[in-house]
Amino acid sequence: MKRLALALALSLLGCESTGLSPLVEEEVTYECPSRPPSGRPRMLIVDTQLDPTLPELAPSIAGCYRFECDDAGESCAVVPGVKLRRRKTTRRTPPDPAAWNAALAQKRAPDGLVATMEYPIFGVGPEGDHGTAVASAAMYGLAGVDLLFLQVPLRRETEAIECPSASEIDEEIRKATDPVARAERVGAPLSPEEREYVELMRRERIDVSNESFGSSRPELEVACPNLRWREYFEAEGRVVREREAALDAQGAFAGIAVTVVKAAGNDGAYVTSLADVDYCHEDRTGGFGAGSKTIVVGSYDVDDLTLSFFTNHGPCVDVYAPGSRILVPDANGILRLTYGTSLAAPLVTRLIATLPRDPPAATVARVRALAKNKMLPLSLFPPGLLFDDKTTPRALPRR
Repeated sequence: MKRLALALALSLLGCESTGLSPLVEEEVTYECPSRPPSGRPRMLIVDTQLDPTLPELAPSIAGCYRFECDDAGESCAVVPGVKLRRRKTTRRTPPDPAAWNAALAQKRAPDGLVATMEYPIFGVGPEGDHGTAVASAAMYGLAGVDLLFLQVPLRRETEAIECPSASEIDEEIRKATDPVARAERVGAPLSPEEREYVELMRRERIDVSNESFGSSRPELEVACPNLRWREYFEAEGRVVREREAALDAQGAFAGIAVTVVKAAGNDGAYVTSLADVDYCHEDRTGGFGAGSKTIVVGSYDVDDLTLSFFTNHGPCVDVYAPGSRILVPDANGILRLTYGTSLAAPLVTRLIATLPRDPPAATVARVRALAKNKMLPLSLFPPGLLFDDKTTPRALPRR
């Protein structure tokens, strides 16, 4: 249960694991240029692989960090720099990337190119480029905004999920509901990795943080069936929330005022409680006490303005933004059409970066007020990011 416990601890801070293709050729560490806070809005992307050298991102980069974890994945520390993965891939790329980008910019698909591509794929661009796509959407056309990046641990797709036994889950539920054990956990101080993350948020004066990670719970429930998962997640979620409130009362989050934008997830589920998703709690704090607030973003289709078939929805989702047919560059600088609430969330992050720098509660209220029936109008988002249905190539997946 230690690995699962770490995942839940990082989940408090918005860091869940995601997949990575085994097609990794080499890995290098890149130290980003840093820029101290200077009054400009500060945006943090909490995600996986990101290429800070991409021309669309490099001018805005103000700092890069990563969670460096031990081999067992049971302990992590926040350190400078990011790991760049250079891949040997069998995927074909367009013969003329410049022409491809120019054609997409004109909202048309050049003859012959679509057939040579295996994109778009659901959610992101090439394996490991999730953070690149998210950051590119969040920073599209923005000037005067500092971009920072926190790279989170990856679980490789070839790494099997370690299922707990029924007795282990039962014991975890007991510890989350027994008054004595619960009080001990609620009163626990910040762990070293949590303390470093909190200090990063405070030192870098982050205004808005994007966490484009959907729930991993369906994956666990499928991989490890017949366990009391819903009871476990509900009880564990309550402990996490109570612990955050206790730490806030002790001043652990002093000096942090951040709006946290979270992707609703791509499970197509109706979410109503902590048993469904970790972000469904009453106070809507962002993991950093009452001075932080969360806004949860689902996806709607650009062409017909209806909810995307994949988006989580329901009372726990605050607003919906475009999340299908979003044009963003991959790590090679080639524009890709991408899908998922992972892309809807950074569009809202981008919107927040353009708003007056109010306290997080006021910022969330302002964004929600811009929506009609929770749908944020297309006019709030740059048309260059949106690939409408009238010009969508037939090769693209349809629902």
